[in-house]
Amino acid sequence: MILFGFHRLNTPFYVSSIKIGIASISTNLEQYLAVAKNRDKQQVADTIQRYIQKIDFLAQSGVEAVLLPEKIITIETHDDNFQRLSNAAQKNKVNLIVGVTRKDKMKLYNSAYVFSSLGEVLLEYDKKHLLSAFESRYTPGTDLGIMSKWGIEICKDMDFIQPSLDYSRQGVNIVFVPALDFHDDGWSHARVAIMRGVEGNYAVARAGQWGLLTLSDSRGRIIEMVSSDVEDGGSVLVGEVRLGKGNSIYSKLGDSFAWICLGTFIILCIFLSLRKPNELLTKP
Repeated sequence: MILFGFHRLNTPFYVSSIKIGIASISTNLEQYLAVAKNRDKQQVADTIQRYIQKIDFLAQSGVEAVLLPEKIITIETHDDNFQRLSNAAQKNKVNLIVGVTRKDKMKLYNSAYVFSSLGEVLLEYDKKHLLSAFESRYTPGTDLGIMSKWGIEICKDMDFIQPSLDYSRQGVNIVFVPALDFHDDGWSHARVAIMRGVEGNYAVARAGQWGLLTLSDSRGRIIEMVSSDVEDGGSVLVGEVRLGKGNSIYSKLGDSFAWICLGTFIILCIFLSLRKPNELLTKP
């Protein structure tokens, strides 16, 4: 296993790379809830405008894609706020991945949208693994979020091997992750997501609103990392990451190797327990 790891770290593994921008704006819990639950129309408009300014700034750095955090606003499909995000992607000619609360009639979804550089919606993904204590009002998603070779997950989804390994089996080369975090858990949550990228053989771009902005490759190398838990105007990250290939060994074999090791250990224990005590003693 050590030799395999050494070989994997030192073998060329990428076909292409992508320049990515990640952004978050500073906000406290009261402000966040006012916007996320659409309580204050003016604050919602201000929040979108601040994020559009971040998108404009990142676009000037030559990024191909911009990633924003989880549930930054509440939208109804094709309302004014939705259109402003679409226009920002089109104006700056970037792909935009953004996490929102999506209202569909009487149901709420923790969703992520992918807007193309033409402002078109390429993908809508609904979070699968909801945080029961805080997201009981949301309806969980059921489908994967795959667009060409890009995958989308939201925050807690990355704490589980599924759907992460499903993306790997589909040959995804990068997963974009709008996220929230809760200040103190930002470091650990970011590392779990990076580990999912190693397991799945794909790069990971993650935007934690109250944690870290991270960009890592399929070998777990952190390309860029910035704290988003700040008191000023927010944080941005720009980096170019080498894309993976998906189809990892782990996605194909699963936990087979671990079960083989456990089975071997049990067999050895049984074998040793059946041997006579004097057979275990070394003769002088």
